[in-house]
Amino acid sequence: MAESNSRILKRDYGFDVAATRREVLRLVELRPGQRALDIGTGEGSMAFALARRKLRVIGVDTDRESLRVARLRGKRAGVQLRKRVRFVYGDALALPFSAGEFDVVFSFDTLHHLSQCADAVGEMLRVCSDTGVVAIADLNRKGLRAIDEVMARYGDEHYHNSCRVNVVGQILKQQGVPYKRYALPFVTLLVARKPVQRAADDSAVRLSPSVTELPG
Repeated sequence: MAESNSRILKRDYGFDVAATRREVLRLVELRPGQRALDIGTGEGSMAFALARRKLRVIGVDTDRESLRVARLRGKRAGVQLRKRVRFVYGDALALPFSAGEFDVVFSFDTLHHLSQCADAVGEMLRVCSDTGVVAIADLNRKGLRAIDEVMARYGDEHYHNSCRVNVVGQILKQQGVPYKRYALPFVTLLVARKPVQRAADDSAVRLSPSVTELPG
C-alpha cells in the first residue's frame, strides 16, 4: 500500500496501518532468532517489522516491482537489519521452501487477494515447523470498505477475492488445527498452532484494551 494511502486511511478513517501491524506482532508473541516467512510481503513493511524484533526473515511475493522496492529499502536499512532480511519471488499457492522450514509463517493484508484459499492455507501449514505458528491477519468488512473507498478516489479498484479469515478458520477446523481469533478495529487475526506437543496453557495471550478475543 502506498504511503499516501496509509496517511489517508489514518486521517480519514482512523485506520493506522503501522499501529495495526505492531499490535498483530505483539499478539503473536515472537522470540528473537526465530525463522519467519512473510507471505505477500509487498514492499517489505511486515518483513522489516519482524527483522526489527531480531527474527530471521524471508519475504516472498509474486510482484517483482514490489520486491525491487523492498530490496532497495533493505539496502538503505542498517547493516544489522539488512542481514536479517531477504526477499524472494514465490507464489503463496506453491511456496519455494521445504516442509517445516519456518518457526513463524505470516500473512498480513494478503489473504483477500487469493482465490484458492485451501491451497494457500495448506502451504502455510506445510512450511511451518511442528512447534511453529501460522499468523494470518486480514481486513475485516470495515477495513475492506475503507481501502476500497480510498482507492476509488484515484479511480483505482481494490481487488479482493473470496478468501476471507472466516473461510480460513473453517479450513483450519477441518484439518484439526487449533487457533485463536482476535478482532482488531480494521483487521481480524488468526494465530494457529499445529497440534503437535501443544502445551495446555499454549493459548494464554494478553490482550490490549483495543482487542477483543472471539471464540474460534
